[in-house]
Amino acid sequence: MAERLAPSQKHQYTHEGRLIYEWDQTLTEVNMYIPVPPDMKAKEIFCDTTKQHLKFGRKGNPPFLDMDLYMPVKVSDCIWTLEDNILHVTLTKLEQGEPWQAVIKGHELDPLTQQQDQQRLLLERFQQEPSMAWHPMPERSWAGYQAMLGSRCGVTIVDYRSHSSHNHHSSTKLWGAATAAAAAGRGAC
Repeated sequence: MAERLAPSQKHQYTHEGRLIYEWDQTLTEVNMYIPVPPDMKAKEIFCDTTKQHLKFGRKGNPPFLDMDLYMPVKVSDCIWTLEDNILHVTLTKLEQGEPWQAVIKGHELDPLTQQQDQQRLLLERFQQEPSMAWHPMPERSWAGYQAMLGSRCGVTIVDYRSHSSHNHHSSTKLWGAATAAAAAGRGAC
């Protein structure tokens, strides 16, 4: 299986010129990276995650961050670690494959950055679902797949299957058309 497309950069949220946190996402997770004071130990940190809320800080003090998440998470799969003065919070998406525009509501990315992230996630999805790349799709699912790409991504895929036999070569052309369209930045996927 192909390696997944790692985020090319972390998104930053700053306030009054100070870095508050950085974040990135994959199809299944959103990761936050929060700088903490150099003297802070893991046993001093509290980090509470609910389905749509995140709160963390130093025990015995008011929370550093206490805000609603952009989208719901699967609480039982969320974890945090502290390494090299960075609190790393891994949030497992409840709706896997759905791109997030922010980690925290109100901290949304600019439209161009959102589009780039969505395109990267679409390519990651293609890599994780090799059946899309190498096997012809049944006619009943093909129409739904075309509709999903067209409505969510503005990507048009030419169905080469009607012009050649159902073989590896025609599926490769189908895959090539889809990834080329996504990589070219067509649509807002």
